[in-house]
Amino acid sequence: MPQRLFIAIGLPEELRRRLGRLLPQPPAGVKPVRPEQLHLTLHFLGDIDEGAAAELAAALPEIRQPAFTIDLAGGGCFPSPRRPNVLWVGVKPSEPLHALRESVADVLGECGRPVESRSFTPHVTIARVSRRLPAGWLEAFLANAARFSAEAVPVRAVTLYASERMNHGAVHEPLGQYPLT
Repeated sequence: MPQRLFIAIGLPEELRRRLGRLLPQPPAGVKPVRPEQLHLTLHFLGDIDEGAAAELAAALPEIRQPAFTIDLAGGGCFPSPRRPNVLWVGVKPSEPLHALRESVADVLGECGRPVESRSFTPHVTIARVSRRLPAGWLEAFLANAARFSAEAVPVRAVTLYASERMNHGAVHEPLGQYPLT
C-alpha cells in the first residue's frame, strides 16, 4: 500500500512551541499546524509504494553534508495575500540549506524518484487557510510574523516522514532520521 512521503528537517521542541504561539486566536477557516507536526520540507515525494520507500530509506544515509544552522525570520502566505492558502514563517537565505536540498535531490535521482520542479522557498508552514479571513486579520498576522526571528537553529539530520490525512489535519510520522556528517 503506498504511503505519502516527504523529506524534511525537524525542528527543536522550544522553537515549535514558539511558532505555535504566532496564532493565538485564529479565526474560523485558519487551521494551525500542531506544534509537534512543524517541520521544514526539503522534498515532497507524494504516494510511494513500500518497495520504493525501502529503497529510498536505504539510500538516504548516503547524504554527505555537514551539520549547520539556519535562521528563521519573517512570515508570509502562499500563494498571495489576496488568496492565502498557507501561512508560513520564512528561512533566511542559506547556502548550506540549498546544498543539503541538492544532496537529497541527488539521492532521489539515484533512486529514480523525480524531484519537484518548482523553485525552493524554504519555509515552515504554521497554518492552512480554508476560507475568507476577517478584515485586517491577515495584515495583523503578517505584521506579527515580520517580527519573528529564531537564530542558529541546528540542522543535524534529515527525516523521512509519512503523512496521513486526517479530519483534524495531516499527521506526520517519522520513518527514519539520517544524521548529517
